[in-house]
Amino acid sequence: MQKYNLEKLVLGTSDDHLCCLNENAFKGDLNQKKCVFIHTEVLPMYQKLKLFAKSSDIELRIISAYRSFDQQLKIWNQKLSGSRPVLDDFSRPLDISKMDAWQRIRSVLRWTALPGTSRHHWGTDFDIYDASAIPKSYSIKLISSEYSGGVFNRLDTWLDSKDAESDDIRTKFFRPYKKDKGGVAPEPWHLSYKPIADIYHKKIDIGFLKRQISNSEIIERQTILQRLEEIVETYVFN
Repeated sequence: MQKYNLEKLVLGTSDDHLCCLNENAFKGDLNQKKCVFIHTEVLPMYQKLKLFAKSSDIELRIISAYRSFDQQLKIWNQKLSGSRPVLDDFSRPLDISKMDAWQRIRSVLRWTALPGTSRHHWGTDFDIYDASAIPKSYSIKLISSEYSGGVFNRLDTWLDSKDAESDDIRTKFFRPYKKDKGGVAPEPWHLSYKPIADIYHKKIDIGFLKRQISNSEIIERQTILQRLEEIVETYVFN
């Protein structure tokens, strides 16, 4: 593995480890290309996984990959400010205006990582779908029902199935949010390249995370800093 500034990489403040993957767009014309950024060392493994999926008539595509600290911060602040919806466990909008600060933070953390802790910072993790399963004019929602008995059920089943030919590649990828462990809500669409992601996961450090949060314009900063160890334990290491 190449040497990178691990603190910056883990926090999402560096993009030295990334390369552009030209994937087909997920809206409108599926032949329209867009650039998604993933880890340079993960790219060849993802391409192999994509080929194995194709042999099972699944058109594996990435809808979201790398997000920087600033991009994650924007999403976070939009949700805490009320300009972007916050959903409950059944994908229904919540009214967080009636909650206290800690309740609001926990509601957002169910679906949105605290900036500086998102696995999307690393380029090893991405949200995936099956382009071959999309009906005409369908809009992807990234909700659990799409993968459990829904339009992407075949992809969900394929990711968990066993196949001697592809297992050497497939077992290197896993879904960290497949089950609800009381922190992040289930995200069956979230795929991670385990050999590299595990390294970065172990490098998450309360000290440099606290410095990054302290110097940011994040909403509810004071409460986040007061509860930072609990947040990391419940929503990152859980």
